[in-house]
Amino acid sequence: MASLRVDAEQASFLATVEGDLAEGYKIQIKCLAKCSHPINYSETIGDSPMGMFADENGLLYSKWAGGSAYRVRVWRITDNGVRKVGEFASWHREPDFTSDKFSRPTIRVYEGGFDFALTLRPVLWTYIRGRFVRQKRNGS
Repeated sequence: MASLRVDAEQASFLATVEGDLAEGYKIQIKCLAKCSHPINYSETIGDSPMGMFADENGLLYSKWAGGSAYRVRVWRITDNGVRKVGEFASWHREPDFTSDKFSRPTIRVYEGGFDFALTLRPVLWTYIRGRFVRQKRNGS
């Protein structure tokens, strides 16, 4: 269905999404070359895949659709392994992928109450020291 080659540190990986809506989708990340040990990560996901991309920080981003929300899942890929570092929901609006003034990766999602259209508010998540941190309203 979808595949992406990811170069992280010295190693190279292949990220694939396969499956269907009835059985569920599976993301699989496996080492192609230069890993310190064999790596084959997989996770079954109940949402529908929309796309994935990687950045220069070894982060693999994937976007999924489920009901009235978009979901973002992020994995950190290194020569030593794969680790999920974030999972976020954005209601009724697609998330934004940007960076802050320090060039750190950020994800803006939209959260809200029961009257989503009236009360959606942006929430910014910034990748700091190996994890995504929710930023306060004033941006600090």
